[in-house]
Amino acid sequence: MFGKLLLVLSVISVAPAKISLPPYIQKCSLSDPNFNQCYIDHANMAIPTISKGDKKYHFPILEPFKVDKIVIDTDSNLHVELNNIEMHGFSETKILTADNDIKNNKFTHTYFIPNVDMTADYELKGTIMVLSLEGKGTCAMTFKNVKSVYNVTYERVTKNDVEYMKRTTSSLDYDMEHATVQFDNLFNGNKQLGDEMNKVANENWKEIAGELKPAVSSTIRQIVDAVFDQFLEIVPIEEMFDP
Repeated sequence: MFGKLLLVLSVISVAPAKISLPPYIQKCSLSDPNFNQCYIDHANMAIPTISKGDKKYHFPILEPFKVDKIVIDTDSNLHVELNNIEMHGFSETKILTADNDIKNNKFTHTYFIPNVDMTADYELKGTIMVLSLEGKGTCAMTFKNVKSVYNVTYERVTKNDVEYMKRTTSSLDYDMEHATVQFDNLFNGNKQLGDEMNKVANENWKEIAGELKPAVSSTIRQIVDAVFDQFLEIVPIEEMFDP
């Protein structure tokens, strides 16, 4: 229904034995009536350090955040291939809300990023909003005030008599306040057509973003899933929280 998407992300290979939380992430007590607020506060304090990357915990460097390749094929017959993607702004991420339902093995987090700047090499061909597009070159995009909601369910698995979380399902939705795009070398370098197409794309960014949203949501979800999965594989539940 939503077309195909291929994501190639450089991640750190999965690691071994159980380890405790890193010193820059403070624990919260499960008996604390304000547990979710404690989680939000401690997570937001840790994000600047997490953004620098940590091989031991499989945290990728977030500033800049690099993705090797993204391929998107939409139902509207648009093929987009992005390579050498570099994004700035993820280090400014804030967790706005957190609903951690430990008893029922699920959580919902709301994230906010004030500004994301992305550059990439692109190749595209096809149609979006009845507009025919074709080009190959470099592109730049800016996304303002991005809010995303990440939902996860997980199961508890036991390894060497120690209990861990293992994600079973996830979903991600997002909205943004504004977006701008610039694709260089559209239509084989025809500047007049390229300038006009970039103008139309920026004037109709909401409609275009809406058409691309299912595939983009899937991309972001895969990235977040990869980070969470590797972290949950090495840090057991008993090390994440105080009683």
